[in-house]
Amino acid sequence: MEEQNWENNNGGEVNQNPGYNDGQAVPENVVSQAPQAPMAPPIPENVNQIKYAGFWIRWAAAFIDGIVVMVIAVPISIAFVLLSGNSLDSNMPTGMNFLGTIIAWAYYILMTDVYQATLGKKAMGIIVVAEDLNKASLGKIALRETVGKLVSAFTLMIGYLMVAFTDRKRGLHDMIGGTVVVYKDPNAKSNRGMIIGIVAAFVVAIVVILIVLSSIVLMSLGSARGKASVAAFKAMTSGLATTGILACDEDVLSPSSFDNDITKIGGKYLDAKTLKFTAGTTATDCGPSGKGKFSFTIDSVGLSPKCTATVTDKGTTFDGC
Repeated sequence: MEEQNWENNNGGEVNQNPGYNDGQAVPENVVSQAPQAPMAPPIPENVNQIKYAGFWIRWAAAFIDGIVVMVIAVPISIAFVLLSGNSLDSNMPTGMNFLGTIIAWAYYILMTDVYQATLGKKAMGIIVVAEDLNKASLGKIALRETVGKLVSAFTLMIGYLMVAFTDRKRGLHDMIGGTVVVYKDPNAKSNRGMIIGIVAAFVVAIVVILIVLSSIVLMSLGSARGKASVAAFKAMTSGLATTGILACDEDVLSPSSFDNDITKIGGKYLDAKTLKFTAGTTATDCGPSGKGKFSFTIDSVGLSPKCTATVTDKGTTFDGC
């Protein structure tokens, strides 16, 4: 009842400034007691300075590291195979692959753990750090460089290509290892010229390799065709001895007795220009009254190496092939 009378005495309004009567001035230092929203946590100063390393600069670093690993691994692997008492021919591929993989893992893990970067990454000015931008632990680095990179490779290299499309430029191996690759100095001068040079060198190397491989393949094909032609020539001329014996016993030898489409026939009993028998062949050597003795040569045409077959009643011999 008293509260109602108090409200009526104040015109139905509630005093918004408790402790002060109507008409009494409110001190300026009295502030509103309305609740305030909680303040957001401060943003680290270095967040805006982080610059993530993209696909091409990481590719250039990997190219340099590949050369470094090859220079280290190949001599060590060859020495290991030889010192183990094995021959290079039989054990080189298996031994080098196994030992080369161990050397590559050791190189990437130790360099990244000690320096946060391999030699290739150092040349490009980039480092490997944990997701929170602190130094990555040895366990994360080992997981990244072994299991992570194997998975990235087994996905048809898509794990590596993810660097070009993810927001923090992370490959699948980065995600597995819990790491990111950033520029050591975000304000450093761009390495674009070096990257272009490395990519150009890689392209030139690939072109040279393709040219060399193509030349080897063409030479091998040419050699194979030549060997096949020589084998066919030998097979054809080897049968001429039997054919010649039969023909000489029955009649005078003539060019029509042989398949001379790709050959040049000449010798003691044949004129090389006219492919006609010389005088005396009929009476003394071939034919019903002859001795059955004959000898002629066949030179290969268009074959390399040149092959000459000497066909006699004793058989066929070859010169030059």
